[in-house]
Amino acid sequence: MLPSALDQKKKRKKELLLSAAFDLFVEKGPSSTAIDEIVRRAGVAKGTFYLYFRDRNEILNHLIAEKSALVIREADAAALKRAPSCAGEELLIIDDEVVERFRRDPKLLALIYKNLSWGLFAKALGGGDEGKRDLVERLSGGRPLEEFVKVVSMVLELVSSVSYSAIILEEPAGIEEMKPLLIESVRRLIA
Repeated sequence: MLPSALDQKKKRKKELLLSAAFDLFVEKGPSSTAIDEIVRRAGVAKGTFYLYFRDRNEILNHLIAEKSALVIREADAAALKRAPSCAGEELLIIDDEVVERFRRDPKLLALIYKNLSWGLFAKALGGGDEGKRDLVERLSGGRPLEEFVKVVSMVLELVSSVSYSAIILEEPAGIEEMKPLLIESVRRLIA
């Protein structure tokens, strides 16, 4: 069934709100962005905001989940194109692709870096329960699920934290120096 004109209009307004909020959050920071600014930039009435979101935190969390999932999906797609020889290599390529995405878009990194997690990873890549099982089987390399989830969680935390420090703060060094060390550390974690 085709969406109605009203459904399309509602979807468009929500997209305008999300786009405006994202732009403002990366320009000013979430805590310095008011709902009034979001609706003004989106060109919608303030009441429209509350049809879709309870408050600023809800739209922020929505954006973080959406953007994090996008980064992970793009990294996985790029990894599959590079035809990894094993699950460990695929995870390394995914990590490399995530770092490169953050390098190209440091504002995105600043917004989501503390929020990459196993849950977002599985949601972004797995689809339904069967899709998640396929993902786990493909990437775990036969490792028990509980152990695999813990390792991937640590890897995502390490990649996002080091990326933030190296790209945004350039501490203790820039990403060019840190990336080889990061990838080697990930390699050891997943070995």
